Amino acid sequence: MEHYNYNICLISLVFPVLLIFLLIKEFNLYRLFSTNSDEMRKLLANDPKRFHISIVYLMTYMTHIIKGRSKTKLEMIVNYIVEVIPQEFQLDAIKALDYLTKKKINDNGKIDIKKSKVSIREFKKGNYNKCIKEDDPHYYVVDIHANRMAEEMSLYLSEKDRIYLMYMLYRIACAEGRVVEEWEKKDLKNVFVDGLKIDNKEFNRLVGNFSSNNEQVWYDEHFGNDNRYPASIFFANIFHGDNNVISSSTQKNYRTSVLSFIKIIMVILCVIVYFLSLINELEIFMFIYCFAIIPFNLDNLDSETIPVLRTKIEDVLQRKKLIIVSVSSIIILFCYFYLMFRLCLRFCPSL
Repeated sequence: MEHYNYNICLISLVFPVLLIFLLIKEFNLYRLFSTNSDEMRKLLANDPKRFHISIVYLMTYMTHIIKGRSKTKLEMIVNYIVEVIPQEFQLDAIKALDYLTKKKINDNGKIDIKKSKVSIREFKKGNYNKCIKEDDPHYYVVDIHANRMAEEMSLYLSEKDRIYLMYMLYRIACAEGRVVEEWEKKDLKNVFVDGLKIDNKEFNRLVGNFSSNNEQVWYDEHFGNDNRYPASIFFANIFHGDNNVISSSTQKNYRTSVLSFIKIIMVILCVIVYFLSLINELEIFMFIYCFAIIPFNLDNLDSETIPVLRTKIEDVLQRKKLIIVSVSSIIILFCYFYLMFRLCLRFCPSL
């Protein structure tokens, strides 16, 4: 009987210990990235997977700017994935695109985050021309912070590569032949001029040439004599990372946060606390631990949810989220251990 009670005690410690371990890990990750912010973010930028999927992230934003049918634009993103991204990262890239393009509101106005425009199954089969489904105007689950990502990428790209990235993104934005409206141009300017640090005159020249159907002239003027850039109908690979730091074959998967795992363990502990409060007939704890479920509404860092570059603002966001989950965890753990102690006294008074 004593051995049985001992095992029960050990089992009851599994989730609290795991939560504490994850909180310590989150704190260590925050300290690592905030203390050596520039160096660590540069290290992530040398990861070809994160670099290319960050471009997919920016490309997806181009489908947000001009509302309407976006199948053509999404097909262009798939072409980038197939043409440029190394094969070992392509599945990660299409999964990121699937996540970024899930529908948030269905035709009846109800939340429907399961509906996606991307068929991962068709992509795995190699049917790249079938992996984008027929679509209609839709909303997105993810709030894409394109200007922040563009600003981060500007730190690691030459001026010519930044101009080329602007061309790729603008090409997707205008994929259906629409002329960019003035208010849409403002959003694009935030990404290209403020984010990628491209001269405003250069941006206006690009817009003007596309509007007058002279984009080929503009392209030849900028990239026609450079063998690093293919014909305008294809996409160029502008990743020039230091392969001595991280190579595609020996790279290490650097985590930037474990907040998603922390929230899962907190959910489990909250459910346990709920039932323990019923067993102990202490309904007051049902209300106390409700204050601890606030973190469940926190969004994860972009660089944790999908493998993209970590932007500088994520240092601040991670600190705020860490404080919130730490306070909530203390509340949950207090409730948990107190109720477990009451339960042990109730059913095992000899302990």
